[in-house]
Amino acid sequence: MTSVGETEADELGSASLRRSAVRGVGWSALQTVASRSLSTVVFVVLARLVEPEDFGLVAIASVFVALLTVLADQGFGQALVQRPVLERTHLDTAFWLNVTIGALLALLLAGTAGAIANLFDEADLAPLLRALAMVPLISALGVVPSSLLRRDLAFASLAVRGLVGTAAGGVVGIAAAVAGAGAWALVAQLVVQT
Repeated sequence: MTSVGETEADELGSASLRRSAVRGVGWSALQTVASRSLSTVVFVVLARLVEPEDFGLVAIASVFVALLTVLADQGFGQALVQRPVLERTHLDTAFWLNVTIGALLALLLAGTAGAIANLFDEADLAPLLRALAMVPLISALGVVPSSLLRRDLAFASLAVRGLVGTAAGGVVGIAAAVAGAGAWALVAQLVVQT
């Protein structure tokens, strides 16, 4: 049998969770809109500063990086968010598994960069792939901290972090493009944004 006090506490907890969820949706929406808007502006500026051939090379490289980044996400972050009781060993295991997978995928991409470049008959692609190989590893390093923020419903922190990453990547990419870095400006943008 449930007492009146327990029922009121459950209702208050449910209302608090509802408010947190609504705020979280708001922050996520704000981050998505602001980040996409900022990315569009950065893209337009970079399109004026970087040659189309350089965009093409980085687009090819980005396909492989995106594929490996998806493969690196093995669901450990979601498990941390959903786990009823979270212990230090869970965090350590998830962190090291993610970092190991990210590092192996980075080595795989760096090791196959020459073959991929040969496949596309683009010698300039290999060094770009090797530089972008660090992206799955960098992403893996952020899985546990991001998951803990989601678990705590700290969507404002996640939104700010995402926006800062997008802005920093944009600034670095544009500065590198102005300096004449070409495709490397786009690589720098992607790495910093990650």
